[in-house]
Amino acid sequence: MIRVRRSRWGITLRGLARPRPGPLGDTVLVAAAATAAAGAWWARPWPRSVLIAAIGLTVVGTLLRRVPLGLAGLFVVTATLAGQAWSGAAPRAPAPFDRVVTLRTDPAPLGAGRVAEAVGGTDHVELHAFGGGGRRLSAWLAGQQVHVVGRLRHPGPASAGRLRARHIVGVVDVERLDLVGDGTPLARSANRIRQALDRGARTMTPLDRSLYLGFVVGDDRDQPPAVVDQFRDAGLSHLTAVSGENVAFMLAVADPLLRRLRPSTRWGARSALIGWFAVLTRFEPSVLRATVMAGLATTGAATGRRAGQVRLLSLAVVITLLLDPLLVRAVGWWLSVGATAGIAVLAAPLAARLPGPAPVRAALAVTIAAQLGVAPVSVAVFGPLPLASVPANLLAVPAAGPVMIYGLPAGLLAAVVPTAVATVIQLPTVLLVRWIAHVAAWTSAWPLPELGPGALASAAVAVALVLRRPARHRVGRPGRRGA
Repeated sequence: MIRVRRSRWGITLRGLARPRPGPLGDTVLVAAAATAAAGAWWARPWPRSVLIAAIGLTVVGTLLRRVPLGLAGLFVVTATLAGQAWSGAAPRAPAPFDRVVTLRTDPAPLGAGRVAEAVGGTDHVELHAFGGGGRRLSAWLAGQQVHVVGRLRHPGPASAGRLRARHIVGVVDVERLDLVGDGTPLARSANRIRQALDRGARTMTPLDRSLYLGFVVGDDRDQPPAVVDQFRDAGLSHLTAVSGENVAFMLAVADPLLRRLRPSTRWGARSALIGWFAVLTRFEPSVLRATVMAGLATTGAATGRRAGQVRLLSLAVVITLLLDPLLVRAVGWWLSVGATAGIAVLAAPLAARLPGPAPVRAALAVTIAAQLGVAPVSVAVFGPLPLASVPANLLAVPAAGPVMIYGLPAGLLAAVVPTAVATVIQLPTVLLVRWIAHVAAWTSAWPLPELGPGALASAAVAVALVLRRPARHRVGRPGRRGA
């Protein structure tokens, strides 16, 4: 029905008139995201006075809708922040190390020892522990506080750039370490959930357990190298890294309870749950992107200003780079952004033009869109993309959602019931996990070619030709999936 509505700006026809655009259009926000990334990559350690002036320039340009002015200011802001962060992460001189640190990551295998990132004061370091120290470190989790005695040294040339991009100023060869605290209440709650999920997986085989924890909370530390290679060769390694898909599934699990809350309370509960899930999954680059996007979407829904995926992604890129401009040097962040951009732009148009049943069209469209989105970074860093990734994702991804939606609450329940009952509860989870593992092993062995730059360019042209055709079907919003 069309309604005539009077406003201070005149008469509008509700139902026919397009909604008024926001202060910044999607094209401007995409340009802002690209500008922020370019500035963060350029990285210049200009003084604080330049940063303050650039912030003012960005604000004035945004308020006055002077796009070039605002973009110029944003470029200088991110370049300055990145330069200062890069300078702050310069390797420290070798010296004795004796201080209390907070673990930033869960200890992971390092040959016969363990490695973990930690922060003490303003310095981020990487701990290397072997022998008894490695065994002790393996029992602890991120967020816990540890007294470390050892020696700080420069990282090797092969890892210096990677560690500096993570704000790490040196490697500590551990001589002695002792647990002195369990961390903040937030860290303790996240660790209790991770420990509960680990107990809930006690009835699984070691392989099933390592894959299950990877799918649910991104804990892939105990996955065998051969299995990691199979998932990579099948193009399924994104399933063992927490992404926007995990955030969406987590909210889906909690949604029956959240719906009972009042709108304002529901927004607060959703936001708190999203932030807590980021702590649970250790703030990986893809988690940061997904967390910011989910928070923006939740806020938009609560205020009645829902935004499209392109707009949300552009805002998330700008916000995450302002929070940590060195993310622009993280491959995982780029893959996450690329996959999400591909899905946001291409998935729905492709699904409307491909032949076949709706579920197959939707899954195929999302897979093709995500692969095209990650292709530039993936080919540049890891080499050609496996062609097997398309059928592998079509077969495996439908099982990944149920692993999260069912496996998360089932794991928590299995942690507190007798072993026999836990075995029954986790049976569906085990079957789903084994199906995904079987798909990875099966498709990775197929004698299919890999797609290099030339083949990917041809694929992009083919997709462009498909998109020129009239739509054959009506489709809804594509499913949210990140990398």
